[in-house]
Amino acid sequence: MTLFWLITRADFYFEQIKKEMANIDIDGILKELPNDGSIAKTKTVCNLGPASQLVPMIEKLLRAGMKVGRFNFSHGSHKYHQETLNNLRATMQSTGILCAVMLDTKVENQEGVINFDEILCETDAFMVTRGDLGMEILIEKIFLAQKMMIYKCNLADKPVVTATQMLESIIKSPRPTHAEATDVANAVLDGTDCIMLSGESAAGAYPELAVKIISQICIEAESSLDYGGIFKEMIRSTLLPKSPLESLASSAVRTANKAKATLIVVLTRGGTIAKLVAKYRPAVPILSVVVPVLTTDSFNWSCSDEWLARHSLIYRGLIPVLAEGSAKATDAESTEVILEAAMKSATKKRLCKPGDAILALHRIGAASVIKICVVK
Repeated sequence: MTLFWLITRADFYFEQIKKEMANIDIDGILKELPNDGSIAKTKTVCNLGPASQLVPMIEKLLRAGMKVGRFNFSHGSHKYHQETLNNLRATMQSTGILCAVMLDTKVENQEGVINFDEILCETDAFMVTRGDLGMEILIEKIFLAQKMMIYKCNLADKPVVTATQMLESIIKSPRPTHAEATDVANAVLDGTDCIMLSGESAAGAYPELAVKIISQICIEAESSLDYGGIFKEMIRSTLLPKSPLESLASSAVRTANKAKATLIVVLTRGGTIAKLVAKYRPAVPILSVVVPVLTTDSFNWSCSDEWLARHSLIYRGLIPVLAEGSAKATDAESTEVILEAAMKSATKKRLCKPGDAILALHRIGAASVIKICVVK
């Protein structure tokens, strides 16, 4: 009798929940989500599909926090994907928000896990797809494979994306389960650079909401990390001797931690030094200021474009911006102009405020400089 009563009450509550969900105000939920200016260091990757192909939804995803768009070429025609890509480009141009497009490498079977080190050497970024792994690896060992792959990617300074059923229930429901929220947070604690939404953004009913919820979970998980411990582990595990650039990057993070800087600003031409700074997981965001480079073959002049900045979007903690060229006569003068503009941009983005100490990393001639600046 007791069991029957419990089942009956469960059915009753389930019906009540369904009725409540039918009347949920999605716009209200979006407004209720915290918006204190905090930015997640862990990036959000969105599969772009039927639910997120058009410009209005792409704009919502960009404003909600999408940093990387992914195309599933196993579905859809060339024309369909080209239209989606054109819409993404148009939206980036109209909003001024950078977004990267990802073509990824992933391990799908046990052989890939066994040969992971060799695969990692040949790829620029990596995706951990738990669903595909579960087809050949024992289900109770998937978490070990995930942790191993993320850890090795972190040491190799290769960005890693964790994917598959991150917020699966939000495809139909505006609320993720507690288990899904915990799964996302654990991936952040493991060290992933990005969390990927698949069906949630490609075909789900609430793609914008999914991106905002992911960002909030990531912010909360990141706030509980022991950044000092992570830095020491990276130093301990990195093989010696380090390259000059890596030594510089680790020194910059150590200085920022000790000086309690609120932001690290890196002036870079190719983005390499900024990515190395991100490897050592500072507690504060990294503003990667990509300085344009003029090149010539004696006949034609060309200037590097925004692809270098977009490539940084997949790295945890990196916020890339494009610097304008400077007509100043010396390296020192032009560097100060760009650095001042970067601090103004950071203040507008609410990454810092007047009176804050920030760490700047840049070159003047052949010398590399690490210095502490105070935001005016």
